[in-house]
Amino acid sequence: MTYPRLSPFVWATWLPKLLTRHNTCEWSAWFMAHHQGYKREEDVPYKALEAHAALLKQTRREFEERGYYVSIENENKFHLKSRTGATLCGVPDLIAVSERPVIAEVKSGKRWPFDRMQLLLYMHSVPRAQNLNYEGVTFDGLLVYPDKVETVSPAELEEFRPKLKDLLKRVLADKPAEKMPTEKNCRFCKLTAADCPEKVYAGRDEVAAHATIHQLPIL
Repeated sequence: MTYPRLSPFVWATWLPKLLTRHNTCEWSAWFMAHHQGYKREEDVPYKALEAHAALLKQTRREFEERGYYVSIENENKFHLKSRTGATLCGVPDLIAVSERPVIAEVKSGKRWPFDRMQLLLYMHSVPRAQNLNYEGVTFDGLLVYPDKVETVSPAELEEFRPKLKDLLKRVLADKPAEKMPTEKNCRFCKLTAADCPEKVYAGRDEVAAHATIHQLPIL
């Protein structure tokens, strides 16, 4: 049964597609930020999970061979709490610490513009997280694909931060964000018609065909 949260909660993976306007329905993130106990669409079993795990293992090994101290996935889970009580939570794939610390995101599927936004969100949040020991650290960013590696400079955070601040302001507001139910917006939305009667459903085969990386659990 859906019921209100005591204070807003945002999972980091809800935001990157909104930041690039690949998804224009901010209402979904707003609803999940302010509610819990809602029904979720069944996850499609993706073979990409195994490919992601293998690529992450390879990336970790390469960093360790270069002398980095490496932590992965749930070891990196961060909680960033604002003065208003709202919480931003996320799980970077890999943090490698040496003279030049790095946050890496491993993507076993197609490259998307919002991959960069997700990594920038982690580069912004990890040094501010109350539960991690990286206060004030500046991280380089690395997007790792099966056939390519892309670097993300911390200089990009200067342009990124105002966009993130504006989006979070709308997602965390008491007033609902704009709802825009379209086939594109609804395709990977985890909410069901029980909470969003206007949801547009595509065929499940089409959803599976467009699947990319693993889905992190919604708390």
